[in-house]
Amino acid sequence: MNNVSPVQTGLRYGLILGFASILITLVLYVTGFLTNPSIVMISGLLSLVVYVVIIVLAIRSHREAQGGYITLGKGLVIGLFSSFIASLLMVVFTYVLYGILDPDLMDAQLKMSEEMMENFGFMSEEQIETAMNDARSKSTPLRNSLNQLGGVCCGGIVSLFCSFNIKEGTVRR
Repeated sequence: MNNVSPVQTGLRYGLILGFASILITLVLYVTGFLTNPSIVMISGLLSLVVYVVIIVLAIRSHREAQGGYITLGKGLVIGLFSSFIASLLMVVFTYVLYGILDPDLMDAQLKMSEEMMENFGFMSEEQIETAMNDARSKSTPLRNSLNQLGGVCCGGIVSLFCSFNIKEGTVRR
């Protein structure tokens, strides 16, 4: 039985998750799809799948390194730490993308959101205008980058579910 720290495993897979998230965002940015509503929705689902797969791989990897056994707590720590590391990488990348590389990208995405609201038809023009003014006032590169820290909460939920299933053996080796 190898004595690998959950922090080591979390760091390794957090870096993998962070760079995978950055790669997905970069591909969308370079292809111009970050302002395409249909592609943004699909890429969000793809990112979620990648997120879950990498956390599952992290927990399974640690379980295998420990001789096939892992506690629920260690699985949770690995997933949370992986999510935290990935979120930190995304905070830096998002700030660089919106604040340095393409400061106009935020406005293009806000315009896309406004068009989506108009197309759905659930809101009046006045409601859309109020929502967009609120969004514009809160959209800064720093704020957008700090929103990436929300991934840690998502990571906690995913980690808890995954580590419970992996601990109990419902996810096969």
